[in-house]
Amino acid sequence: MLFRSPSAITAMIDRLEQNNYAERQRDEKDRRVVFIRISKEGRKVLKQAGEKRKEILIHYLQQLEEDEITALIAINEKLAHIISKTDQ
Repeated sequence: MLFRSPSAITAMIDRLEQNNYAERQRDEKDRRVVFIRISKEGRKVLKQAGEKRKEILIHYLQQLEEDEITALIAINEKLAHIISKTDQ
């Protein structure tokens, strides 16, 4: 993830919480620690977004020719290999 300032993160979490997508919970032992977890509504919206993203991707991939799909698969596999070497 790209770097975000603490105040920007706080603002993002505030919006998620206001929309009932996330919940804050303070650590009982250390009040400086705040846990953020996805809410039931947040899970629902996340699932819907994933389904919509998949639907859109399928729509666009159906516009490609078979040789273009083959090339796309090869490029994705190469990128995955490069990334896996970078992660080590």
